[in-house]
Amino acid sequence: MGTNAKEAQTDRLALWTFGDTSNRDVTKHLLAASKEAAQHSLRLYSSEGAIELLTAAVTAGLALETLLKSVASNANPLLLLETTKNLDWGQFLSGIETSTSVNVKPESIFTIGAMQAWQAATALTGNTATKTDAQSVFDTRNAAAHMGVVDGKTVRLQQHKFILTASVFLEYVGMSTSEYFGSEAAELVQRVQDEDTDRARNAVLGKLAAAKKRWSAMRSTLSTAQRALILGQFEYRTDSREEDPFYNREERCPVCDSSGKVVLDTRYILREGYVDESGNDVYDSVIFESSFTCFVCQFRLNEEEIPLAAELDLASGQAPA
Repeated sequence: MGTNAKEAQTDRLALWTFGDTSNRDVTKHLLAASKEAAQHSLRLYSSEGAIELLTAAVTAGLALETLLKSVASNANPLLLLETTKNLDWGQFLSGIETSTSVNVKPESIFTIGAMQAWQAATALTGNTATKTDAQSVFDTRNAAAHMGVVDGKTVRLQQHKFILTASVFLEYVGMSTSEYFGSEAAELVQRVQDEDTDRARNAVLGKLAAAKKRWSAMRSTLSTAQRALILGQFEYRTDSREEDPFYNREERCPVCDSSGKVVLDTRYILREGYVDESGNDVYDSVIFESSFTCFVCQFRLNEEEIPLAAELDLASGQAPA
């Protein structure tokens, strides 16, 4: 009997270790498995049946964990190993041996856990703002997988957080959201991302209003001399406070016009279609603003909020027309 394309894909995913594969195939397999699990979970988004909800929760967690592990293994497959006790897996993942030359069996490997995979992926990419959502995705997955506990509202919230978290890491592996989540889920993915942007924008406006209130209170209760003293103590100065000013810079606060601190960080983005002389993937380093802090009025922005703040009229506290 013949098999259709989907069955053939499933066979390839399940049997990747049994051919003459190299350690570089691990990353490709993990990403392919993640993509399949992601699309399967989102196809069940509107389901209410118990089995469908359990499946949706488990596959969303599976999709995120394998995506994070594909990011980690892309840098070095050995990052997946929880322990080095299994010499065969160590030799295989290090590239010393192929899967047919050592005793590599899927059930014999001890890999890092889901949040360890998140830690490895964020260490490589600099995307640290996803921890709470990632933990929530895995908590819901674990409740479904280990105790059969699930409800529609919780699973849909998990799927929303999965979409947002996975989207952050797709750029690193060189895959678009449309390819990863599939055309069937395009409308859902866009809606979740738009809702998250609105939430973040409102958070920026809330922080702005609170900082303006604090600054107004300071100006009304302090004399000119007292305000000057506070500014002298709390305004940020790169040359006096930082040993390495390359990773930080001064920027004027939009609330009180004091000198605030922008923290810079680096992430590495896959240069799609390029490899080095050894056949390894090539990554471009990108400097980005990870946070802004004004130590005078306490106005703070995180990595997600900084570009949104740039779109807002911070002087009036309103979104642009």
